[in-house]
Parts: sequence; structure tokens; C-alpha cells
Amino acid sequence: MKTKNVVRGGILLGALLLIFFTFYQVLSLQAGRPYPAPAPTSIEDPVEPNPGTGTPSTDPAAPDFLAMDRVLERLASASIVFNAPSHLNAEDTTEIQLVMSLAETAEMLESIVSAPGEKEHATVKVSKLMEAKLIGENYSIKSITPEQQIVANQGITEWKWSVHPTSEGRQTLYLTLTAILSVDGSTLQKSIRTFEKEIVVEVTATQRIKYFVENNWQWLWAAILIPLIGWLIKAMKTKISRRTQGE
Repeated sequence: MKTKNVVRGGILLGALLLIFFTFYQVLSLQAGRPYPAPAPTSIEDPVEPNPGTGTPSTDPAAPDFLAMDRVLERLASASIVFNAPSHLNAEDTTEIQLVMSLAETAEMLESIVSAPGEKEHATVKVSKLMEAKLIGENYSIKSITPEQQIVANQGITEWKWSVHPTSEGRQTLYLTLTAILSVDGSTLQKSIRTFEKEIVVEVTATQRIKYFVENNWQWLWAAILIPLIGWLIKAMKTKISRRTQGE
């Protein structure tokens, strides 16, 4: 009986040791195993379109630079001629005339420009729809023709403006040409060229006196005319008095 109890105790002790050893191995393996690292996160910069390489953009509203380049490459060359007067009287109104053609030469267009002044000519890129504007700070400018006009393969497109100076001296006029383009269903503008011309606005001596009187008649009336009227009245009274004494 005593021997059986010893055997049972040994078996129980061995089982406990086996359980303890197994548990110890499991803990050791868990301690040596690395914890899973969190998934890396990154903030990516938005993809910008590259005008040079045409890299696509993730922004659906971003402009298509390659499409713009293709449209600009298809622009045709046209000859233009316009008049540029160098001098203008302050009371005169002149006309500025611009003609454009894809087919005609500059020499032929020069014969069409009848407005006064030197004839300036150039070759510019044009689209089917062009806009020409004439601006100047010290001028009153009225468009005689529409500023936006269609340019056909044949024929001549003409712009005219009526120009009146509002200040004397050297004054500058600017003639701007703008191409109206259609790119992917959108209407865009592309500045083609700006011409800058200086006009000397002259005032004669007679005009200066006229302007002076017009701008200063209030004090001229008080400083000159009223004393003059007083002197005339006094002279008449003196003359009447002498006649009376002579009688």
C-alpha cells in the first residue's frame, strides 16, 4: 500500500513538472516573438500637371496644357497694317484703321488704309476669332467696328476707331490683339501682341488764349470787365459834366 502511494505521488509530481515545463516554454516563445508593427501611413502630395511632360493630373478641373499647345500650334500667320499719326491738334479727331488678312500681302493692305499717319505693318499669329482694342489714358476713343471679328481664309478684316485727345503733350496709344480660342469646350483668350505708339498733341497760341478764357472767365469778369465798366461810366459822366459847364 505504501509503495502504491509513492508511485502515485511520483506520477503526479511528474505530471505537474511536465505541465510547468510546457507552460514555461509557451511563455518563452510569446516573449521572444515581436509584436506586429502598425501599417505605415503616408500623405501623398497631389499630382500636379507638368507643362513640359504632360504628366496627367488627378484634378479633373486642371487645364490640359498639351491641348492648349496643340491649339496654339495651329494658329495661322496673317499680315496686318495700321496707321500711326505722330502729331495731332488738340481740337482734332482722327481715325485709327487696322486691316488684317491671311491671304493678302502687307503692301496690298497698305493701299487700303486711308486714315492719316504713317503705315505700320507686321506679321502676327491669328485665330478664327480675333479681338482688337485701342486704349489710351488721355484720349476719348470710340469703336466704329466690332472689337471681336471673324478672320476668314480669304478677304480682309478691318477695325476702325475714332480718337480725340483730351490732354496736350506726348500721349500714348496702345493697340492690342487677342486670339479667342476654344480649348476642350472652354473659351479662352491669348494675348498675341501689343503695339505702343506715341502721339504729340499740339496746342496753338490762339487755342491757349481761348482755353485760358474758358477756364478762368469768372475771375476775369471780376478783375477786368467790372473795373472797365466802372471806368467807362466815369468817363461818360465826366464828358456830360463838361458839356453842361460849357453851356
